[in-house]
Amino acid sequence: LVDELLERIFGKSRDDDDDDADEDDAEEFTPGRGKPVHVPLDPEILASLPVIPLSQVQNSPSSHRSPDDPLLVTHEGIVYDVSSFAAHHPGGRDLLLTAGGLDLSHFFRNYAVHGRSDKAARWLAPLAVGKLSDADRRAAEAGATAAVHVERRHRWLTRARRRIVWVAATLPLWMTVRTCVRWVGWWVP
Repeated sequence: LVDELLERIFGKSRDDDDDDADEDDAEEFTPGRGKPVHVPLDPEILASLPVIPLSQVQNSPSSHRSPDDPLLVTHEGIVYDVSSFAAHHPGGRDLLLTAGGLDLSHFFRNYAVHGRSDKAARWLAPLAVGKLSDADRRAAEAGATAAVHVERRHRWLTRARRRIVWVAATLPLWMTVRTCVRWVGWWVP
């Protein structure tokens, strides 16, 4: 009955849908993984980029507290300063901050949304500020693992939890100060 309804409505049966899905899966990526993200850069721009040591990329401030702090990441051996993009990242600024100093290949593979369109590549392209040496490129790609990502994310979440606990613990004090200021405002003309 279901097959007959599908044939009448869409002109094909469930078996046809399964065949189409198999063909799509062969063209796409492994489930749970994103398609590779390739950032197309003009060869002239690529040649003009300075070589930046990996140590400089890894030592960029991951807190990114001021607009002057660079937030450097790498992808395919190219160094990007994503400081101007941090506030606009769809996953949130804090998620991008956990990637500071790391190679983005791991993130692009594990967050499949990056590979579903060319948005990530288009946003990254104008942010290129340098390139890594071949040895640094291999080291950057090897150093950006799930364990590193989880550890950084855990550190960030721990700091966020501490801030929340501090605010909640000091809230009675701030409410008392507010009440005192109101009383003074009532008594002083």
